[in-house]
Amino acid sequence: MSYPTKLQCIERADRTRQFYVNIPAPLAEAIDLRRGEILRWTVVDRKRLVLEREVVPALPRAVQRKRRR
Repeated sequence: MSYPTKLQCIERADRTRQFYVNIPAPLAEAIDLRRGEILRWTVVDRKRLVLEREVVPALPRAVQRKRRR
């Protein structure tokens, strides 16, 4: 799954800048991202960044695979 995303920059009156990357809703829903989750960026090289979750929530019961007995 791949989604192009445009980098946004907010430049404030005091000349500081803040960059934003939005995660498209279909991608966030596909991996069950939740509001307020802690995510960590890792720089691999100038081309690649890795975004990882601090904690991966358990799958909802309706999605979990049924175990064979």
